[in-house]
Amino acid sequence: MRYISYYIVTWLIKHKAILNEDRELYEYAVYGFFLTTFPIIISITIGGIMGKIFESILFIVTFMLTRKYSGGFHTRHAWVCIISSLIILFVCIYIIANIKYNFIFDIGMLCATIGLIIFSPNENENRRLDLIEKKEYKSKITVIVLIIAIIYYLLILLNRENYALAIDVGIILSACLQTPCILKEKIGK
Repeated sequence: MRYISYYIVTWLIKHKAILNEDRELYEYAVYGFFLTTFPIIISITIGGIMGKIFESILFIVTFMLTRKYSGGFHTRHAWVCIISSLIILFVCIYIIANIKYNFIFDIGMLCATIGLIIFSPNENENRRLDLIEKKEYKSKITVIVLIIAIIYYLLILLNRENYALAIDVGIILSACLQTPCILKEKIGK
C-alpha cells in the first residue's frame, strides 16, 4: 500500500497537482484512505458474493467503529495484515451468512461489550496514546459499544436476527483482537 501511495503521489506531482515538498503529507493521506476503504470494499465484495451485502456493511462499520477506539493486535508487516484481514473478513462474513442466530450470540455480545469497555483502549507500538487520549478513547469506546449493544438487542426484539448477528460478529472480532495485547501485558508483568 505504501508503494501505491508513493506512485499516486508521484503521478500527482508529475502532473503538477501538488507540490513535491508536500509529498509526505499526501503519501500519508493516500495511505490512510486505502487503509480505510480496503476493508469496506473487500467486505462488500465478499458480502455480495454470499448474498449478504447489507449485513457485511453492518459488520464492517461496527468493527471499524469499535476497532478505532479499542485498539488491539496489529501485525508488523502490511502484507501479513492484508492476507490475515482477507481471511478474517471472509470467515466473519461466512459466519454471518451461514450460521443462524441463537442465545450464544447474546452471551458473546455481552462478554465482548464488557471486555471492550474494561480493556480499551489498547495501544500498539506504532501509536502511543497520552493520558488525555486514553481517557478520551475510553469514553468514546464505552458510548459506542453501549449504543451498538442497544441496537443489537433491539434488532433481536424486532426479529432482525440476521442484522443483529452482523453487528455481533463485528463487536466480537474487535474484542478478540484485544486478547493478544491483554495477554502480552499480563504475561509481561
